[in-house]
Amino acid sequence: MKKRIQEFVKNVGLFTFMVFILIFEITQTVQSQTLPYTFKNNSTYADNEIYIGLVGKFPGMGDVWMNMLSSQLKTMSYSDNTIPGPAWANTPDGKNKYAAIFYKLSDISNKTINIPQGLFGCRIFISFKSPMYIYFHQTGGYGGAKLQTGCAANDVYRWEVVGVTWGDAGLWTNTSRVDAYQYPMGLEVTGYSGGMTGTYAQSYNAKVNSGTSPNVNAKIGELLTHQSILDLWTKSVDPSYYGCKTIKTHSMDNQPIIEQPSKIPDFKPGATYGDYFAAYIDDIWSTYRNKDIYLNIGDRGTWRGRVTGDRFDFYDPIDNSQATIYSKPTTTNAIEGAGALATTQATAPSQKYDEDLMIQAQVCAAINRHAIYTNAGVGEVQYNTDETRYFKYAPYNQYVNFFHKSQISYNSKTYAFAYDDVGDHSSTIQCTFPTKVLVVIGGYGSDNGPVANAGIDQSVLDTNKNGSESITLDASKSTDKAGTIVDYVWKEGNTQIATGVKPVSYTHLAGDSQMTLP
Repeated sequence: MKKRIQEFVKNVGLFTFMVFILIFEITQTVQSQTLPYTFKNNSTYADNEIYIGLVGKFPGMGDVWMNMLSSQLKTMSYSDNTIPGPAWANTPDGKNKYAAIFYKLSDISNKTINIPQGLFGCRIFISFKSPMYIYFHQTGGYGGAKLQTGCAANDVYRWEVVGVTWGDAGLWTNTSRVDAYQYPMGLEVTGYSGGMTGTYAQSYNAKVNSGTSPNVNAKIGELLTHQSILDLWTKSVDPSYYGCKTIKTHSMDNQPIIEQPSKIPDFKPGATYGDYFAAYIDDIWSTYRNKDIYLNIGDRGTWRGRVTGDRFDFYDPIDNSQATIYSKPTTTNAIEGAGALATTQATAPSQKYDEDLMIQAQVCAAINRHAIYTNAGVGEVQYNTDETRYFKYAPYNQYVNFFHKSQISYNSKTYAFAYDDVGDHSSTIQCTFPTKVLVVIGGYGSDNGPVANAGIDQSVLDTNKNGSESITLDASKSTDKAGTIVDYVWKEGNTQIATGVKPVSYTHLAGDSQMTLP
């Protein structure tokens, strides 16, 4: 009996070992298909001033984040919230602690992380000078990537985001200007197009190992330097949009970003421009109570629409399927793709559910671009995906128009509002079989020399009324990613008044004066 028990124990041990090996091999197979995302620093920040963090979802793991040193995914846990947050913010649990998921670019090997196939709903956050505050909820998911003035933890830092989904239909990746522009970005994808033959993994390996050269070499991003974009803003938009160029309440560098108009006080309901699109929306709704609109939406052909009350119904003449906007949208609804332009009374999953949201996206895009012409003739087809019709007549979303300008965005593509993908005008790159991705921090602007920073504007009172006062000159926040700045020259107009990073205070006559650090 003693011998038989020993043999049973030995057999159990062997069986357990075999199961362990099998599980290990399955895990390796799931995680073996990876895609390198390489970061190129084309910014004015040094590698050790740039922080990278990744959150997303992965099958079998749920909500995840990535250890950037090993490219290993880890399941989000409330216990990961260990970093104290800023005094003006707080977390839902009242502890004001955030997850430690950011890594300096200088610490990431070869500036490359490996994205596993299957990762979806992913956001790669890129922040400057400091990591961001990302909070992991007790019930799953994360929060913190917001810009609301006065309450959001991350309105202190300059940061950008890259979206990633790599599923069994391929890769979708993009930069975003939906909420704000904070710093130039670029994105390049190399890989193959084509259909599936077997599983995705089988198709991927067959394509990549086919011996042919990649036939996808896609690129998007800003073409100008950060300062050039900021300078061009007020030269390109009406005064109603000047407030979009704003310095956040707790800004670390005291320099502006450019926000979507719906995010600033001037465009809030009841504010000066809160009804910016109201007259145009009223015109659309009143015009098409009395006649039909014929709206061509691209691959789905031309739909016929008619308003009854405030309900806008559209019909596909091919199969007579119906799509509905259930109420008249507001300016905020139009800019954000929300409310009446993101609401259906249909139940999912169903064709009506999908087509309601589809037609709402089309009309939202048309309002932002002013692509519906209410003076169109009876029966005239209007082409909603034709970019030559966009931004011809006021009002239109000047923020969207600005970032689609060819001098700013490569091929005029960017993601400047929620439904910018209508007509394929967004910055999303799709590649069925991707082999590598390059994230260009700083975009494609060519000016990477010294960046002069003379600090904020100063107002000094002539307290003793003698006609002159002293101004403190300080260039210590100036930067040069390539090396050390060795020479500082201060000018008033064309006249040199001082040299050095912190020259002695300069006395000038009372009145407006502009001193520059060229």
